[in-house]
Amino acid sequence: MKNIGIIGAGIMGTDLAHITAEAGYQVKIFDNNTKIAENAINLIHERLDKYVKKERITESDRKKIENHIKIAFNMEELSDSDILLEAVSEDLHVKKVIFSHLNEICSAGSILASLTSSISITDIASATTRPESVIGLHFLNPARVLKLVEIVPGFSTTRETVEMAKSFLKKLGKDYIEAKDYPGFYLNRILYPMINEAIFLLYEGGTKPEIIDKAMKKGLNLPMGPLEIADMVGLDVILGIGEEMLRGYSDHKYRPCPLLRRYVASGYLGKKTGRGFYLYLIASQFEELDKPPEGAHEGQIFFGGFVSIGLPSGDLITEEENFVKGNVYTFDESEITKELLVTHLSYDFGLSFEYMPIDYVGIKTKLKRTIIVQRTIFGADFQNWSETLYSNYSILLGPAFHLTNRKQWDITLTPMIGYAYAKYAATPIAADLVSGYSGDRKRDVNGMTYGAELNLTIYFSGGLYISIGTDWNKYPLSFSPSYSLAQGGKTFMNGKSSGNIQTINLAISAGYAFAN
Repeated sequence: MKNIGIIGAGIMGTDLAHITAEAGYQVKIFDNNTKIAENAINLIHERLDKYVKKERITESDRKKIENHIKIAFNMEELSDSDILLEAVSEDLHVKKVIFSHLNEICSAGSILASLTSSISITDIASATTRPESVIGLHFLNPARVLKLVEIVPGFSTTRETVEMAKSFLKKLGKDYIEAKDYPGFYLNRILYPMINEAIFLLYEGGTKPEIIDKAMKKGLNLPMGPLEIADMVGLDVILGIGEEMLRGYSDHKYRPCPLLRRYVASGYLGKKTGRGFYLYLIASQFEELDKPPEGAHEGQIFFGGFVSIGLPSGDLITEEENFVKGNVYTFDESEITKELLVTHLSYDFGLSFEYMPIDYVGIKTKLKRTIIVQRTIFGADFQNWSETLYSNYSILLGPAFHLTNRKQWDITLTPMIGYAYAKYAATPIAADLVSGYSGDRKRDVNGMTYGAELNLTIYFSGGLYISIGTDWNKYPLSFSPSYSLAQGGKTFMNGKSSGNIQTINLAISAGYAFAN
C-alpha cells in the first residue's frame, strides 16, 4: 500500500492528509469545494513551517511531506488509491452516495474506509457491491495527537481487510481496538451519554459549564471535561451521534438534549465556529492570523487612523508656566482668591499609511493634526479656563522597522521627520485673566518637526489591526518678530526669538492591512 485517497478536507481530512504523508504515503485529497482543499494544504504547510522552526523536523522532511500531498479535482483522480478514507459529515445518505461512486471507480483490491463515529458500517457498505472491502476507521479528534483508532468491521468485512487496516494504522503509529458494528461503537457509546447528561445538567439550570467540567476533570482525573470535549468535537457531530444511537437502539436514554439541538440550530457548533458551550472568539481569530494578508511582510500595505494624548514639555512650556506664576485670580461670585497656575495637554489625531518594500522594513507616512491646550488648575470646585496654545497640520515620513515580523503581533519602531504648518498663540490664560497684560500674542510658526514612535500591533483575521504605543515629537519654533509680551515686570521669553515644544503621547491606532 502506498497511495491514499481522502474525501473531505475538513479538520479530520486535513489531519489525515498530514499524518499519512508524514508516514510516507502518496496522498490525494478531494473536496467538492476546491478552495477548502487548498486551505487544507496551506494549513499543513504552515504547520510544517512551525515544526521546522521548533526543530521538530528538518527542512528536508518538510519538503518531502509537502511533495507527498496533492489536491484531486474530481473523485476519479482517487481511483488508483489503495485505501480510500471518507471524512465527510455524519449523514448516511451522503456517505452512501460517495461509497457507491467509489465502488464504480476504484480497483477491486482497494479498501474503502469510513471515518464515521457512529453510523453502521454495514449500512454504508450496502451502497457497494463489495461490502467485504468496506471498514470503519474511527480516528479521534485531533487525529494528529490522539493515538487510538476504532476499527469497525461491517457484517461482511473480511479478516483480510481488517488485517490490512491494522497494518496501515501501525505505519501511522496508531494503537487500535476492534469494535462491534453497533451505533456509537465502543467509545461513543460510553462518551456520548456522559456528554449528553452534562448538557442536560446545564439545560436544567443546575450549574455553569466550567463547574461541570471542573467536577469531571478534578473528580475523575480527566484531561478535559465533557462540555470541552463536545466543543472540540463539534456540537453538530455530537448531535448526529445521538440521533444515530437513538435510531439504532430505539432507547429513550440516548435522546439528544433539547439544548444541544438549540445550539446546533443557532450555528453554535463549538471551537470551529468560535462559540459552543464556551466562547472561542479570540482563539479562532488568532488561528486565522497565520494567513495573509495579516502580519508584516514584503508587499504589505497598512492604512488606518490614530488618536493620542499626552503631556508637552520644552522651554516654551516652562516659560508659559513661569509667566503666570505669582499672579492670582479672584472669583467674583465667591470673592475667593486663588493662585494662578496652568497645565498643558497635547492631542493628536490623523491618518497613517505604510508600504513594506521588504520584510521587516516599511515606509510610513502620517497626516496629523496636533493641538496643545493650556488650562488653569484652580481645582474641581472652581471654574477653569482652557485655551489653545499651539496647533498644527503636519506631514511626516520615516522608515518603520518591524522588530519581530510575527504574523499575530508585531513591535514597530519608526523615526520620522516632517513639516508642520503651525500657529502659536502665546500666554492665552494670562491674556484672559491677568491685569496689566500687553503685547501681540499670535505667530505663524511653520517649520520642520521630528519624532519617533514605538508601537505594539495585533493583527486580526480579515486584515484588521490595532496598535497601542507611545510617540515622541519635537517642534522647534522660530518667532518673527520676537515676542514683546509683558506683565507685572515679566517679559515673555526675555526677548528670545525661538524655542521648542516636545510631546510624549500615548497613542492608539487601528486600520486594515492589505496584501499587495
